[in-house]
Amino acid sequence: MATRKQIINPELFDAVLFDLDGVVTRTADTHASAWKKLFDEYLEKKGDIDGYVPFDLLDDYIKYVDGKPRYKGVKAFIASRSIDIPYGSVHDAPDKETICGLGNRKNQIFSDLLKKEGVKVYESTIDLIKQLRKNGFKTAIVSSSKNCRQVLKAADIEILFDTRVDGVVSESLGLTGKPEPDIFLEAAKRLDTDVNRCVVVEDALSGVAAGKKGGFGMIIGVNRTNQADQAQNLKQKGAHLVVNDLCEIKAGVLAKSFSHDLISPDLEKGSSWTQIYTGFDPEDEGRRETLCALGNGYFVTRGAAPGAKDDDVHYPGTYLAGGYNRLKTKIAGRIVENEDLVNIPNWLCLNFRIPGEAWFRLKDVKIFLYRQVLNIKKGVLTRIIKFRDKKK
Repeated sequence: MATRKQIINPELFDAVLFDLDGVVTRTADTHASAWKKLFDEYLEKKGDIDGYVPFDLLDDYIKYVDGKPRYKGVKAFIASRSIDIPYGSVHDAPDKETICGLGNRKNQIFSDLLKKEGVKVYESTIDLIKQLRKNGFKTAIVSSSKNCRQVLKAADIEILFDTRVDGVVSESLGLTGKPEPDIFLEAAKRLDTDVNRCVVVEDALSGVAAGKKGGFGMIIGVNRTNQADQAQNLKQKGAHLVVNDLCEIKAGVLAKSFSHDLISPDLEKGSSWTQIYTGFDPEDEGRRETLCALGNGYFVTRGAAPGAKDDDVHYPGTYLAGGYNRLKTKIAGRIVENEDLVNIPNWLCLNFRIPGEAWFRLKDVKIFLYRQVLNIKKGVLTRIIKFRDKKK
């Protein structure tokens, strides 16, 4: 039975930012091998007569160096072994015992392995990128590696990305590496796209954490090892969705069916920060407008659709704090004083019409998709509608 694919919806997102190693290219193993060779050689020299504890590819790699800038990874791991050495300079020779010297030695080892082994890509990722670009999405490669461009050229995939933000770019601009979001924010800026409409695809915990900290609209964690612990860790760091391979993702909304899941961070089941409504229900619109009202302490607006008018279905309303009207009414011979909120001018007046037809109204068209999502944490109300006009 075919696996149901998640869909990156172009109505929700404009761009997808990909990490390089382990997501696009199979160079994560090459990096891991380079780190192990570096640290094992160094630790062996530093060890006493009882030997040393080797660099662990599972625990040490993920915890201290995966996804981080080179020198930051060296510093983190060296500190975990209670070794204190000078930071040095980025120009330090590879045999110098400094943080930068060790980092440069790692780069030397990686380059040698790259020449020997070449660069392989994840074909499913390349297929997805091509599909995204065909559907109008912008794409970027975002990596802490200073070898990023070299790897892209070797794999002949540089043309698949609208921009590249890597270790070289990061250093030139003084950007802080993962888990800080700087390099992802720079990529979104270069693509001229709001972070809320960007998807981040990462396999490193530090990269996922960076995506979350940057407030990106969607974060997809890639768990190549298919390990339950890693999947849980990716989610804890902020991944909205975790997949084992990007063949599980599809770009664009299928024209013939809307039964697939539309990827959005607020549509994930079990989210305590979202209120989701599907399907247009005229009898329930009043209640939904009340429950989806948004305010800031000074004024509040009911969650009515743009263009909605006060009728038997909708009741748009915006109210100011303290904006009341007091009236006295004679009822059954008694004067009753009553206070009511005053509905100030409606600022949601936005409507459209197809030439030759009346102004758009939901109840006059055939609706294929209706989804309304209130993100309580961000204070954002999103409404997605797909419909067919009378001429289709």
